Amino acid sequence: MTSLVGQAFRFLPDDEYINVDVLWSLIGLTPEQVRARAVTVERADVSFRIMHELHVLRSRLVNLYELKEKQDSKGEMQLRLAIDVAREFLRAEAAKHDTEATRTGRSPLQALFKEVAKLAIDDAGKKVALRHGIHVADALDPSLIPGGPFWDRQWPQLSRLMSPTYRALFAPPGNDS
Repeated sequence: MTSLVGQAFRFLPDDEYINVDVLWSLIGLTPEQVRARAVTVERADVSFRIMHELHVLRSRLVNLYELKEKQDSKGEMQLRLAIDVAREFLRAEAAKHDTEATRTGRSPLQALFKEVAKLAIDDAGKKVALRHGIHVADALDPSLIPGGPFWDRQWPQLSRLMSPTYRALFAPPGNDS
């Protein structure tokens, strides 16, 4: 179970605020896994750690799947936002690599794509897609992978894990239909 043990917040102009949850435990992730991928942020004289984007995705998915109190519009919104955050993370990772240099080899993104695909294939991913219409595989932007083996071997299966609307945005390179 995900346990909330504290919160930090700061009031902003116009009655806006930032809410930060401090978690004690997460479903499906060990503390070691979270620490290993967490990003350390330093601000003035304070440092804190932020969960990795793909761990946030996993956490929001599992919460919506397993926790009754998260199976509502707020839990759905949190998963949708986690999908958007994961997609932007993957795009930022792609920007670090020269696609021409990886065109003939394995894209460095493929391991990350595989991680997201595993979430979509697992029971939680399948059941959340069925019950809530939210597809974790929509976190993937296949246009980040250059033409080649991915499109021939993985795209046909991967595309079935996406929502029909999102899947329709993509076609294998060289296939303009």
